[in-house]
Amino acid sequence: MKTRGTKSRIIETAIELFNQHGTQAVSTNHIAEAMKISPGNLYYHFKNKQEIIRLILEQMISLFDGGWTSHPKPSLANLQDMLSRSFFLLWEYRFFHRELIALLNADPELKKRYRTIRRQRLIEIESFCRGLIESGVLRSPNDPKTLTSITKIIWLISDYWLAFLDLEDEVISPETVEEAINLIIQVMLPYLSDAALHELSTSAQSTNLPKIITMEIPS
Repeated sequence: MKTRGTKSRIIETAIELFNQHGTQAVSTNHIAEAMKISPGNLYYHFKNKQEIIRLILEQMISLFDGGWTSHPKPSLANLQDMLSRSFFLLWEYRFFHRELIALLNADPELKKRYRTIRRQRLIEIESFCRGLIESGVLRSPNDPKTLTSITKIIWLISDYWLAFLDLEDEVISPETVEEAINLIIQVMLPYLSDAALHELSTSAQSTNLPKIITMEIPS
């Protein structure tokens, strides 16, 4: 009988090794060795490394399910929380985003699943932005297509920020990952209402809040 404990530990160990060394350098034997289990025990739970990566993607998806849709009229704090959660996951599963294109091209099943969830999340984020307008956090843009553009920019920064850092030979750290949150806030800044700008400026002075809001706020 399969044990959930071993399967979960395989996933945890794989994420740790993938983050440290990349998926190309880590085999199923490496994962089994790190766990001090036999390769046969690992293959009892997973047919191959691709199957492990697929389950890791499902884990990432489940951790964010409902995140963008749980607030009909989201506040500025909800926006900050969602961005922080997004980039926490980016850090925790950084191997996936650093190798995104290669992983998707190597596994059509993974690519299909990723595309499906990406389209769903884009719809959810755009709906979240509409909620921000209704709650007075964002101004309503003159061109309705602007919200779609903002949504795509948020997703692009999330997906490719780590690849950008890699190309620039910058260290991948929580601090450099967090820079992406500031970029997204910068993109949204022209559309923030006066009340939201004031709230952002005030909250930035609190040491209990994420660094994402310690950015320079226009007067």
